[in-house]
Amino acid sequence: MKWKTCLARLVISFTICSPYVLFAESEAKKKAAVSFEASVKNRAWYKTTHHAPDGGFQNIWTPKYEASGLRAFGWIAIRPFTMWRDYSGIPQVKPDLARLKADVQKNPPRRFRAHWIGQATALIEFQNKVILTDPIFAPRASPVGFAGPPRLVELPMKITDLPPVDVVAISHSHYDHLDLESLVEIHRLYHPVFVVPLGVKAILAEAGITGVIELDWYQYVDLPASGTAQSMRIHCTPARHFSNRSLADRNETLWAGWMFEAPEKNERVFFAGDTGYSPHFAEIKARLGVPTLAILPIGAYLPRWFMREVHVDPEEAIQAFLDLGAEHFLAMHWGTFDLADEAILDPMHNTRAAAERLGLPADRVHILPIGGQVAD
Repeated sequence: MKWKTCLARLVISFTICSPYVLFAESEAKKKAAVSFEASVKNRAWYKTTHHAPDGGFQNIWTPKYEASGLRAFGWIAIRPFTMWRDYSGIPQVKPDLARLKADVQKNPPRRFRAHWIGQATALIEFQNKVILTDPIFAPRASPVGFAGPPRLVELPMKITDLPPVDVVAISHSHYDHLDLESLVEIHRLYHPVFVVPLGVKAILAEAGITGVIELDWYQYVDLPASGTAQSMRIHCTPARHFSNRSLADRNETLWAGWMFEAPEKNERVFFAGDTGYSPHFAEIKARLGVPTLAILPIGAYLPRWFMREVHVDPEEAIQAFLDLGAEHFLAMHWGTFDLADEAILDPMHNTRAAAERLGLPADRVHILPIGGQVAD
């Protein structure tokens, strides 16, 4: 049976880690979603150089993927046989779920409060709104339930444990960031606004999800105040990555980060999505302002010849934090699924070491246990 497990993991590894993937999603009827009225606006510097001439999108910092297909294939092929590794010691805490819900209702944070649920999933309280990023609550990062990278630690909370969610932000279409089963359940329970990059709305619409706003880089939308929640501006920001959910749809949908802004308070929360390092971090600061909190990835970075175009390593994550000029750093995209060659705790250790080398205060660089929170 072991060879069957290895074969299944090999197939799923193509889907999760590679530009060369094997699972094709149904091209069945695209059901029309209920229209959501929102005015999407362009920034003055909006341009479309990241749109590919023949349709779809391109990684403008690496127009041609540098890793050879044969070398990439070889790395992917051996990945399933290296996935039995030591996963002990991943930090985790069980949050007080009753208090979490009570705080949302009666004890709003001064500026922000963020809970790291794992991978790129964060629950953010900002402007009296509850924002959920890249929600994946599935036991595997995979298009199928029987194989693929498993969750390495228990989920700190279930979808039904969440406080009412106002906004869901999706960075791109990869299975460890866009989990349709989770999104369908969140939509059913909370009916939030979904903000997604160009092309991703169709994926959600096919699953029956409505209330979706689709944006390009440097477009934005204003969400009005409602009840105790205040108005908020949501900017779609650049990222250095790629997209696909099947063999046939590489880069047909866009990838992005998100800046959540309270203009009247000059406060911002930045979610980088999945990204390699490039000048776009400094550009975001120059164009949109300094984030109060920057949520940045630190894991899935080895081997560098394969990953550098699409994932920052710990040193680059700290440099991105400095480029942004942010007050607080919250680490994500590590310790949840085994997607690359580094040891599972290396992102945590190496990010702390990089911050210490630069003399960054510990109260600014937050590498939380899964289920942990930071607030200001």
